Amino acid sequence: MAHAPGATATTTESTAKIIPIDATFAARVLGVDTAATWNADQQAAVQAAFVEHHVLVFPSLSPGALMDPVAMRAFATHFGEPIAEVNRAKRDGDLPEVSHLNSTIKAREDGKDLQFHYQPAIRSEDWHTDQSFLAIPAKATLLHAHEVPSYGGATCFCDTTAA
Repeated sequence: MAHAPGATATTTESTAKIIPIDATFAARVLGVDTAATWNADQQAAVQAAFVEHHVLVFPSLSPGALMDPVAMRAFATHFGEPIAEVNRAKRDGDLPEVSHLNSTIKAREDGKDLQFHYQPAIRSEDWHTDQSFLAIPAKATLLHAHEVPSYGGATCFCDTTAA
């Protein structure tokens, strides 16, 4: 379900469905609309899942649906008050709490589609978004892919609690 930027809707499901991805780490969250206002049961279920699983995946309700910066910031408020991106060059215009991370390097155009090339020396300079270097780091980092390569491009998470 797509909503106009800044618009709110109430999600129709009464509860969130939490599906563990691994025995101790990460879960998929179904039954909530990322662009809607959540009811108290959904909010409680998502918060409990975050505490238990540490990484939550919210599959898109509509294939190809993208959150704009306003929707991304609104979604972030379900987890607390968003904080501003420290690197001003990555901030989204009027929304300093939303930053842009581009890890896709378009190396050349050969008359067809743009060709994508893995360049770790360049890509690795731009990956850190959680502000873990602060005395009081952010509670969470939200990632929303707008462009996903046909291969590679995996985002990895590690469970330091289980380590």
